[in-house]
Amino acid sequence: METLHKVTAFILEERDGKCHLLTFLHPTAGRQLPAGTVEAGEAPEEAVLREVWEETGLQTTIHAQLLSRHDRLHAHRRMILRAVNFFQEPRSDAMMEPISLQRGSYIDINPQQQENGYVWGIHENFDFTYNPPRSLDKRSGWVDLSCLTDKQLRHYFTLAPNDPSPNRWWHDSDNHRWQLEWRPLSPPPQLMPPQDQWLAAVYKKVSVSATGGS
Repeated sequence: METLHKVTAFILEERDGKCHLLTFLHPTAGRQLPAGTVEAGEAPEEAVLREVWEETGLQTTIHAQLLSRHDRLHAHRRMILRAVNFFQEPRSDAMMEPISLQRGSYIDINPQQQENGYVWGIHENFDFTYNPPRSLDKRSGWVDLSCLTDKQLRHYFTLAPNDPSPNRWWHDSDNHRWQLEWRPLSPPPQLMPPQDQWLAAVYKKVSVSATGGS
């Protein structure tokens, strides 16, 4: 299977004598870091700068690439390699459902329901501000197996903004409006899963990068 590459940005800046990490509060998915999918033909270094610009409005400079590691997906979870539609039947000339999943989207499949190179899948969005999370919308249908992968490699970068920014500001991206906020790196800011695990995995390296160590 083809590997889908992802990037995560740890944007650091000294503010009031302490190292701060840039986070944003998504209206339905909690506190997060800038992150996203590497497009076809794009290098991870290009992707992380693009994602930061799209999600924060900041021009940044890469300080270091911390590591790359495979994300662990649930047993039946897959990622979309290229834009794909749900079909009502397992064939390319079947009627399509009114939704197109973009590269990098998640889908949960039923391996027991496969036919003619298609698999039955479900895509669901949640509002994670509720406990337990509340479903916002749910789509299901047949998906071309060649458009799916369970191999996801995530690249972690530390970056620095090129210009000064306020402590908080609003930004419109991906059909949402969210609030960007600088948070002290120590103690680690609380992030939504699995982003809390991303920070935990590289926290020591991020802290070293923040102090200019090697």
